[in-house]
Amino acid sequence: DPGLDIPTTPLPPSDYVRLSSHHPEWEYVLGDYFSQESYADISLTDTMHIWEMVLMSDNAGSASISFSSSDNLPPVPSFIFDEELSFKTQITDETTISTSLAAGIPQSLFVAVGDTTAPVVILHSLNGLEIVEGGLETLIEWDASGAEFTEVAVSYNGGEQYTILDTSDIDSAYVTFEDLLSNDCILRLVSFDFAENSNSTYSENMFSVAGHNALHSYEPGWYLWSSQLIFEDSIQTQISDDYEGIFFTYSWDEGSYSPSGTIDAGEGIWLGFDQPATFGLNGDPVLEPISVPYTPGWQIIS
Repeated sequence: DPGLDIPTTPLPPSDYVRLSSHHPEWEYVLGDYFSQESYADISLTDTMHIWEMVLMSDNAGSASISFSSSDNLPPVPSFIFDEELSFKTQITDETTISTSLAAGIPQSLFVAVGDTTAPVVILHSLNGLEIVEGGLETLIEWDASGAEFTEVAVSYNGGEQYTILDTSDIDSAYVTFEDLLSNDCILRLVSFDFAENSNSTYSENMFSVAGHNALHSYEPGWYLWSSQLIFEDSIQTQISDDYEGIFFTYSWDEGSYSPSGTIDAGEGIWLGFDQPATFGLNGDPVLEPISVPYTPGWQIIS
């Protein structure tokens, strides 16, 4: 609008610094640079408006741009940044940014104003009740409308503490859970938009991470016990690698107890210790349902 948008004058011969808005798409006969431009009154709560400005000087050196409360900034997020996003500074009262200029080379800067609406994020997987293998990559997928990036975090203790696994600018990420055993895992996604509004979502239910290692500690006594891991050697070997005391293992075999060194998935045994015992197990986790045949009569199962 020629009555509201005011073009800048041509550059002086020397010793100048000019900051102007830039609109080559307007194809205005008096040039592409403007010292003032006007827009219709629009709501900025759900919209971010971006202005391109060009800073140029015939001298090389450092230039500063300052904002003050007299600029009547609206009460919405406001930022200034460069084309490469090498910096992004929130504009508040008394904000000043500095930049380096090369003689005669225009530098584009952008001012973004508006948007107080947080992105919407919906988690698709993992969303609870799954069993995933620790130490291996797992695909997480979601939809995050209006987000610049999403932070993926997990809690292994029911939400008491979260560990950030990845940050992604697409709606998926391959993450690696710790090689441990936990049935109290919760996934958390936090999506951020360019205005730094954020929204979070969590897996609807807890899920399990099944690692390849498990640590067990027991006081003296008998324990009805089963393993969450499948291992090729015997339970005696697994325990004896870490525990030097006396212990006993009994399985149920054809109607009676018998000393046993093997235990398969779905089976249970009695473990007895005459002193405090701590030992680790190493093997493969059970990730899928298994079928175990049983003969008629009493069984010890897990």
